[in-house]
Amino acid sequence: MKMRNLLIVGLILAAVMPCMAGPPVTIQFTASAGETNTSAVTTYTPDNDLVIHGFVEAIILDVTSGALGTGTVSVATLASQGTGPSRSVLSIATISADGVYPVRDLATTQAGVDIAATPAKIPLVGDKLRLQLYNWDNTTNTVAVWVVITPEQ
Repeated sequence: MKMRNLLIVGLILAAVMPCMAGPPVTIQFTASAGETNTSAVTTYTPDNDLVIHGFVEAIILDVTSGALGTGTVSVATLASQGTGPSRSVLSIATISADGVYPVRDLATTQAGVDIAATPAKIPLVGDKLRLQLYNWDNTTNTVAVWVVITPEQ
């Protein structure tokens, strides 16, 4: 009788486990200096340079120091991972303060036509992320960035 109960519990767990998503993963870029132009842009690697399998939920920006002003924050995938060309995850040219940015793309039809007002999460499969900070008003601006990823289901 006990063996039968264990077998039933095992079958239930086997059926439920693939549906359970793990906790979100956070990719962190330590505070990095912003460049004043686009000709000498530094590409930053995250502190935990993980290969990512999941969906981008949000990007959190923290302007940690510097004069008030604006700049561009760009987060993209790394093209050399065998997952195709580099893809932009977030690029905003008017960052001037801390913020949380939910990241979504537009859903498209099979013909590649955008479906208006229908958001879709950006999938990352075997990708790594990189950060660039440029067009800042001065080089004293530093920005810390966190990318929140939910695992594949």
